[in-house]
Amino acid sequence: MKDDKLDINDITLAPNDLARACLDMIIYGLTKDEEVVDNKEDAYDIVCDLITEIIYEIKRRIKRACEFYLRYKDKPQLLKEENIKCEYSKKIVEISQLPSGEWIIFFEDGDFMGYNEWLFRMAFKDVFEEDVFEDNEKGDE
Repeated sequence: MKDDKLDINDITLAPNDLARACLDMIIYGLTKDEEVVDNKEDAYDIVCDLITEIIYEIKRRIKRACEFYLRYKDKPQLLKEENIKCEYSKKIVEISQLPSGEWIIFFEDGDFMGYNEWLFRMAFKDVFEEDVFEDNEKGDE
């Protein structure tokens, strides 16, 4: 893994963002030769290529989220040193290490959470948003 710091803002699995990226790929794929595709076989080939690119883009984003998590797992001091800003609904007051070696985050409202769990939720924040799951349930009806 690279020693370069990873920016949490570069990691997004949000459906809207992925949809925009996919749409850009489709528009580019259908217009890259500046010809209108009028042959079903050509259109099929273009769509297959685009689906492959979309899958690659999703895998790339998941890989970035995993790299972020693995780089800072059990290393809150590195996260702080590299000045990584993670948006979270609660303000962090303190990060402490228990005698067991586990890191705990304490929030302004008195709540707390394991550092690694919090970090995982930050890396995959778009997956954990409730509206992502609600949208999928509505579509299944």
